Amino acid sequence: MVLDQQALRATRIKAEELDIKRKIKKVTVEDKYAKKIDDKNRNFKKEDGMILYHELIYVPRKIRKEVMIQEHDTVTSGHFSIDKTIKKIIRMYYWSEM
Repeated sequence: MVLDQQALRATRIKAEELDIKRKIKKVTVEDKYAKKIDDKNRNFKKEDGMILYHELIYVPRKIRKEVMIQEHDTVTSGHFSIDKTIKKIIRMYYWSEM
């Protein structure tokens, strides 16, 4: 049996992405800021257990460090500089300092 390294990496990346989204959903339910967001605000929408701000996934304060670690440590991230990691995160996620 021959293992396809690229297929294995793709499986790992997908699993990590699903795992972090599952964790975001779980923590969003308990988040004080998320509870303040209602359906009247056009900038936010609730979708699949998460809150989106202009299509960016809202990340509660409690899980932000874990999101940063995942985005830095995934196989495709390549351990880029701090600036590149931050740019990658702000293209996908949103968090407020409220």
